[in-house]
Amino acid sequence: MKHNIRLNYIPTLLVWSIFFSFYTIQAQPTKPLSFIQVGLGAQQPFLDLAKDYGSNLNLNASVGLKWNKHWISGIGFEYLFGTTVKQDVLYALRNDVGYVTNNEGYPADVRITQRGFQVYFKWGYQGNLFSDHVFWVFTPAVTYLEHQVYLYDVEKKVVALQNESIKGYDRLCNGLGIRNEWGIMYLSKNRLSNFYIGFDATFAWTKNQRRFAYGIGELPHSTRRDALAGIRCSWILPLYTSAEHSFYK
Repeated sequence: MKHNIRLNYIPTLLVWSIFFSFYTIQAQPTKPLSFIQVGLGAQQPFLDLAKDYGSNLNLNASVGLKWNKHWISGIGFEYLFGTTVKQDVLYALRNDVGYVTNNEGYPADVRITQRGFQVYFKWGYQGNLFSDHVFWVFTPAVTYLEHQVYLYDVEKKVVALQNESIKGYDRLCNGLGIRNEWGIMYLSKNRLSNFYIGFDATFAWTKNQRRFAYGIGELPHSTRRDALAGIRCSWILPLYTSAEHSFYK
């Protein structure tokens, strides 16, 4: 599916972002510092998104630059996944007793979950808190949000859920939005015990990317208002350009 193809590009994007970070560091006379974050988060949906899904977990990663004592920027990625789908997207496939049957007429094992991702560019401000090793961080961002119902036919015996036919059930939506993060960052002198914990909130204007859904017919193409809010924690790997430069300056 196109969704999976897009996800395959994300590792390449992050690798090129790291390369660009190092290139920029060499080109800038002020020699900003770069850093990598990887972590785990949890989010609750709101507005239109809450009508379709429950809460989710997410894996997140980002690369960034610290331009001077306070200003930072970066690019980030989140992979969203959850188990609660509120709409019965397989309604058209169910028999009189509520089962989805396979090609042989037996009940099929179909897993219905949610999937999605965000790719965002952030620019923000950090300031010292308590000491030179603890910072508060605020980073607004422009984001691209995509979400869909993920259907997994365990035995691969439901012809309606194979190839292009599955698009009539997945409710794929995507669009641009805004995102904010508020958190606390700790960077130790040993350069290993570094972490971030904070809150994030996303508001996106998305649209259905499918024209119709089986059992429903034509899907509305009006703009949706999707929102997410949650907490996240991550480990940080700071990349110093020289012994004279550090995050504490």
